[in-house]
Amino acid sequence: MSNHFSAGVCSIIEDGVKKFLVVDYYHSLADLKAGWNKQVKFPGGTNKEFARAKPLDTLHREFLGETGLMPPSLPLQIHVGSKKADDGNGVHTQHFFLFSLEECQGALRTEILNDNGNWLSVPYWADGYSLRKRIIRSHSEALEKADR
Repeated sequence: MSNHFSAGVCSIIEDGVKKFLVVDYYHSLADLKAGWNKQVKFPGGTNKEFARAKPLDTLHREFLGETGLMPPSLPLQIHVGSKKADDGNGVHTQHFFLFSLEECQGALRTEILNDNGNWLSVPYWADGYSLRKRIIRSHSEALEKADR
């Protein structure tokens, strides 16, 4: 199985506005405390530690771990792309899956999370317009497709 990244694009409609669940990602606790070097992203991760995992398996594991919510078993895949791996070792395929909050089970995480030395904010909702200016570039095409 090849290296891949899977992320959940979870949405709600609030006061007639579509919003998406995102997290702020920091490379260190010092960055988090100072508010520096923040990356806004859709919750998800790679199959790096689970080489035989399929993209949906990775989505379920990573989205649950980063948000506290279990996505639906068969969400709609809205975007597949490729990106140079963060560790510089090749390229990995990116899979983005769209679903609504109502399709999820569980409760949103309410604490800051240490994810193997990287830090994640509490998940929060943001509208597509404001996210276009802030979301990391590798997630922008998925946002455009989801916010139609």
